[in-house]
Amino acid sequence: MSLRATNLSYLHSGRVILDQVSIRLEAGRVVALLGQNGAGKSTLLRLLAGELRPKSGCVELDQRRLGTWDPLLLARRRAVMMQREHLPFSFNAAQVVALGRLPWRQREDSASEQNIVAEALAAAGAANLAMRRYPTLSGGERARVQLARALAQIAPLPGTKPEPAYLLLDEPTASFDFGFQHDCLAAVRRLSRNNVGVLAILHDPNLALRYADTVALLHEHAIIATGAPDAVLTPERIEQVYGLKTARVDHAGDLYISAQAPSPETLRPAP
Repeated sequence: MSLRATNLSYLHSGRVILDQVSIRLEAGRVVALLGQNGAGKSTLLRLLAGELRPKSGCVELDQRRLGTWDPLLLARRRAVMMQREHLPFSFNAAQVVALGRLPWRQREDSASEQNIVAEALAAAGAANLAMRRYPTLSGGERARVQLARALAQIAPLPGTKPEPAYLLLDEPTASFDFGFQHDCLAAVRRLSRNNVGVLAILHDPNLALRYADTVALLHEHAIIATGAPDAVLTPERIEQVYGLKTARVDHAGDLYISAQAPSPETLRPAP
């Protein structure tokens, strides 16, 4: 059981965005996708979601191409949180989260559906926002609500055996403060234990080291390394991808990536 991309290539306006990219998500595991801005991370996520079609290669869920899935059944197994979500409606947060339940076609006012929405809001740290109007929320608060919507979308019906599900997160921590970045990824980590595979686009290698089972590093249209976070996120690869010198620090058994401060000479303006 997996969500798998094999040899994906994608072009936009004749420009290569992705070239022969393969990646696999398994239920119960968190994959962090890292790379420079413009490397194609969001494009890869949208291909995995079935929102874009590749020039070549394929995406399969449980060994079936995405295009052969009934849209409602696919929506129950795969949820997406994009970096920016625009809603023109003056819904409150609970109503926005309830939109994630549409693929299940249950009565919105049923007790079980209300419980699912409430649990998703709580898991995303947004329970206090339930009755707030979505357009009045800050960027970080909207991100929490959108995370809750995605969590609600893949929540199984009460009393049923959950099938493996997949959560695709496009920079989920981008709008969050330092503390909630960790709260968010800790919640995602807990969710993964309930038969959920997660792909999270991240920028901070330290968050990947702490919360991911696997890291995939995207550079120059291709994944140049994938594997355990401490094996992939080496100073050599970080310099290759980001042009930044770093050092690895082992503190009380935890591994961190620390950027090396530039010399004062490099900070002075040229005469």
